[in-house]
Amino acid sequence: KCHKGSLAASAAVALETSVHKLLQIYERYVDVFLAPSNFVKQKLVEFGQDEKKIVVLPHGVEISADQGGTSASHQTVPYFLYVGRLHPTKGVDVALSALARLADTRVRLKIAGEGISQAFLEKKAQEFGVTERVDWFGHQTKAQVRSLMLGARAVIMPSVYYETFSLVTAEAFALGKLVVASNLGALPELVCDKETGLLFPTGNAHALSEHLTW
Repeated sequence: KCHKGSLAASAAVALETSVHKLLQIYERYVDVFLAPSNFVKQKLVEFGQDEKKIVVLPHGVEISADQGGTSASHQTVPYFLYVGRLHPTKGVDVALSALARLADTRVRLKIAGEGISQAFLEKKAQEFGVTERVDWFGHQTKAQVRSLMLGARAVIMPSVYYETFSLVTAEAFALGKLVVASNLGALPELVCDKETGLLFPTGNAHALSEHLTW
């Protein structure tokens, strides 16, 4: 049930993929494959695609002059921001655990997004004793997300599964914001030095909390 949670739909996709592989459709009729990161290109090559036919073309974001800028002042109450789906692969529970480890109990975590892990994460926040320091915003418009980013100390990308790119990271950079991300998938290509942010070992809440303190 990997496609739309449906056995029938998944079977159809599996059949389609098998036919394409048998007839070498992609190899014979596709001239160029576009990959959003070197990480994706590497994975495609590992799975047998011809490296010469893969071109890396990173995603971009459009930020008008009046939306960007690095001069936005920090909020009186400091906070970090997570933007994205609430899903087990995103590692939001790691961010909650890191929040609980911070010595400065004024610091808050603002979460913009929704998904199947909402109830689980609310329970985790309670277990970690940070319920009162977490703000759940649900789905936000692009303008609302950018407003939240401008006030944040940094944006957190705590993914525990491969990211093929990260538009959230690109948007944060466009607004002059640091990103603290797990050292996984395509994220190290984007967060590559202290000018752009910091990387921490995937799933390591202690390391994340140390970076947030820094």
